[in-house]
Amino acid sequence: ASRIKAYIEHLKPYLDQAIPGRASTNGVKGVTKLQLDFWTGFKKYAEDSGSKLRLPALRPKGWMTINTNGFLYVAIASQNRLTVYLAIKGPDRKKNFDLLKAEKTEIENELRAPLRWEVLPLKKESQIQTHFDGKLLDRGSWPATYKWMLASLERFHEGFVPRIKRLKLKA
Repeated sequence: ASRIKAYIEHLKPYLDQAIPGRASTNGVKGVTKLQLDFWTGFKKYAEDSGSKLRLPALRPKGWMTINTNGFLYVAIASQNRLTVYLAIKGPDRKKNFDLLKAEKTEIENELRAPLRWEVLPLKKESQIQTHFDGKLLDRGSWPATYKWMLASLERFHEGFVPRIKRLKLKA
């Protein structure tokens, strides 16, 4: 608990600053400001943690996408729930989804999380998701949220990239 409090104090100077090299957050208000602050803090946390994930340029949105091998990891921060998922797109998405789902038990054991497997036939993607109860509006909860989100994204990367390569999946 004291470590989390110390990290909150460490992040405070970064949370209300503009992103270097990008437009000022002047004029960005309310929810979009909160979202930009959240992702700015998350990116700083990931860098400070030594993560090898290449995070994208930040935007004041409720999500962040990371492209890897033609597949997308999506991180979503909404008011009361955080989600990390693998988006499976393209003409072979159903086949790719089924090939991954055939290894569901092994994948869930490796990722140390139960996953939600969604074919989503009416959409242009299928998803493999994990969730965490978090409160975007509670800045004090952000360090725990960052920890969960980074660990989930890294586990997804470690668990799915080798399978995508081995199964020769194409997006």
